[in-house]
Amino acid sequence: MREIMSDEVYKLEECLTALAAHHNKFSVNFKGCYPKKPVEETLENFVNDLIQGKSCIAVIEKAEKNRRFLQGRYR
Repeated sequence: MREIMSDEVYKLEECLTALAAHHNKFSVNFKGCYPKKPVEETLENFVNDLIQGKSCIAVIEKAEKNRRFLQGRYR
């Protein structure tokens, strides 16, 4: 596991897209479609939060691909 920087956030696009597909397939009690905002907007928010020091993002990688990620916000 390692922390990523703002210039690496684009690597999370595949993870976010897969998360949305999983959520839409298995969350039968959720009204609507996930995500509520476009993945591109989420990635942009991640970048801005990292640059402003509001959050950090850690990834677990395998063979140069992100397999899992965790984003945390500072209070």
